[in-house]
Amino acid sequence: MSLTNDSLAYGYDEFYTNYSTIPPIQCLLELTSSQLIHPSCFDAHNPRHVCLSALHGFVIYPFNERLIKERVNDNAPYSKTVASRIEAFRAYVTKFNADQQSRLFAGSRLVLKIEDEPFTLEQFKLFGLDGTELAEAALAFEADRKYFTLGKAGRLNHFSQHHGFSNFQELKSFLNLLDVEAQGLGYQSYASICASSRYMGDMEKKYENQVYMLPVVNEMRQKWDLKWL
Repeated sequence: MSLTNDSLAYGYDEFYTNYSTIPPIQCLLELTSSQLIHPSCFDAHNPRHVCLSALHGFVIYPFNERLIKERVNDNAPYSKTVASRIEAFRAYVTKFNADQQSRLFAGSRLVLKIEDEPFTLEQFKLFGLDGTELAEAALAFEADRKYFTLGKAGRLNHFSQHHGFSNFQELKSFLNLLDVEAQGLGYQSYASICASSRYMGDMEKKYENQVYMLPVVNEMRQKWDLKWL
């Protein structure tokens, strides 16, 4: 089975497998009209896919502009993510150079120097490495390193581009589409779908008078309260 890039990038494939194999969830998924999108089709830029995943507890995007702005503050979640990626690339370079050193006698002489001039695509083209994972990682590192010199607007654009949007304005427009999609699913907004208790509450209300479903709903509630879902 092939998985979409978004399924892999966001870890949706793991969520889908873990979530859909829980016995009470399997039972409810057979009855609900709000089915999860399969990882082979999942698209993080498809409003319906994003809303359905959020309804089941897998939230990709913050649900309003304020929360996004908070994520790019110093020591906030996204800033920490960027810092972690920078350190991961530094560790990668250290290992890469060590490997290259051991191959010197084989004629391999490429050494990466982070503190010199910024990496450019032209440099990698010179070594015939353009389009490789190494080149992509190095260029992404440069964008991440620049992040901490940017103001709020620049950081918001960086966050948006990380999620595949051209800029923050485009991301905000997508959030509006999520609200429209959520309303089409019968909810007030994307924010209401993202409420952690929303899905559980809906299931309890829907099946409260169906005795045969009570064991399933009760088991699901216990797991939900224990944060198993």
